[in-house]
Amino acid sequence: MTALAEIPVHVEFFSGPEEVFAEKEELIRGLGESATVILNFDDERIMEIGKNTSAKILTYGFSDGADFEALDYGIFLRKEDPAGVPEGIEFKVRNKKDEFPAKILNAFGSHNAYPALAAIAVGSVFGMKLEDSIEMISIYSPPPGRLKLIRGIKNTLILDDSYNSSPKALEAALKVLEEIEPPSKEGRKIAVLGDMLELGKHTITAHRDLGNIAADVSDILCTVGVRAKFFMEGAIKAGFKKRSIYTFETSERAADELEKIIKPGDILLIKGSQGMRMEKIVERLMAEPEKKKELLCRQDDGWENR
Repeated sequence: MTALAEIPVHVEFFSGPEEVFAEKEELIRGLGESATVILNFDDERIMEIGKNTSAKILTYGFSDGADFEALDYGIFLRKEDPAGVPEGIEFKVRNKKDEFPAKILNAFGSHNAYPALAAIAVGSVFGMKLEDSIEMISIYSPPPGRLKLIRGIKNTLILDDSYNSSPKALEAALKVLEEIEPPSKEGRKIAVLGDMLELGKHTITAHRDLGNIAADVSDILCTVGVRAKFFMEGAIKAGFKKRSIYTFETSERAADELEKIIKPGDILLIKGSQGMRMEKIVERLMAEPEKKKELLCRQDDGWENR
């Protein structure tokens, strides 16, 4: 089990977060003593749920005491690139016996260390050595639309996180935007945020809260969709200047205007729920649109015709 967010995705289909947590608990409640459950040691809710299984428990996380612990996390840069373009994340992995360095290319954010640690824990169940598991994750690359770094027009960088969005995932993406510097000193950090869907009664609060966070890490905020206006409200309440906020109803309209707004050296985070089709913005702003089927999500004919 990886994470239980305070406002879980798809919560509008349940009576509330607690019912979502209870449903997920059923995944491990019925397991016997011969089974193994792998839990995120840093998530208090998950560790509490772990008390209700008879299975053997392995844990992972950044906290001391996890069976597989990550430490010394950081973003490393491309050595051959004078602009210092980020290439991926690095961290150390420690178990009860050993400690080895790990790298994941074209992945960004400490949250990406968690699935790597979970995979390493799974490998240990099947007898894999720690160093062998780390070597395997070093060749992993996140799928399109999952915080992939893409070169944009006008010498910009795009953090393409357009596959989907939820409060916890957006908070992690904004943290990455905070961590990565623009490719030039004059560059700005631009958060392009689309609606987060399926949040039910939590919709307004969640958007406002994330708008507050966006205000702290970005120079320009662009919102896309009717719900995304609450990003703007949260940002303004946090002291963000109205003249640095742009609002759009559709991704197509946002793409039109962003072509005019962006300047050389900017870095953009583009993220929204699947229904907002935020990849259309990435397609318009990427430096090599001929590679869209390779680099972007939702590029098959079914999606292209929607």
